[in-house]
Order: sequence, then structure tokens, then C-alpha cells
Amino acid sequence: MKSNEEGSNPEQLFTAGYSSCFDRALNFVAMKKKIKVESETTAEVGFHKDNADHGYKMSVVLTVRLKGIRNVEAKALVEAAHQFCPFSKAIKGNVDVAVKHELV
Repeated sequence: MKSNEEGSNPEQLFTAGYSSCFDRALNFVAMKKKIKVESETTAEVGFHKDNADHGYKMSVVLTVRLKGIRNVEAKALVEAAHQFCPFSKAIKGNVDVAVKHELV
């Protein structure tokens, strides 16, 4: 791709893949626990100075919006999904990840 062409950058593709994977993991966990929930997950990526090698380090904030569920259930589902999600497992220890949930 030439620099003047439009298209997605790697960070946009990563956040799209991660948020989609996390949302599917959350719905899978909910199904296994027989909890009905509507959810939407978004991801934001950031870059920060890495003092260890003078380069940069990536971070991600996942925001999970949940409908039809109580806060205590939402927290448990989000935590379980984070343990189950293949993206979360793949980047564990390499990328700082914050997961937050909102009830709508």
C-alpha cells in the first residue's frame, strides 16, 4: 500500500479483532452459565514509552457495555471472559490491558 492510499492501520485491525473476540468470549461464558445478556465491546489502543528498551509499549482498554444483567454478574462475566479470550491469553504479560464494564 502506498502512503497516500486510504486503509486501516494495524492498530485499528488489532482493536477490531480483539474487541470482537472478547465479545464472543463473553457471550460464550454467559451461555455456559445460562445468563442472557446483550453486549457490545470496544477497544482502544495506546502506545507508551517503555523505559526498559527506550522503545514503546502497547496498552489496551476494553469497554464492555452490557444490558439485561446486574452489576455483580457483569463483573464476573467480564473477568471470566478475560481469562477465556484467546486474544487476552496471547498478549498476557506483553500488553497492559484494562477491562471495564458499563451497564446500559
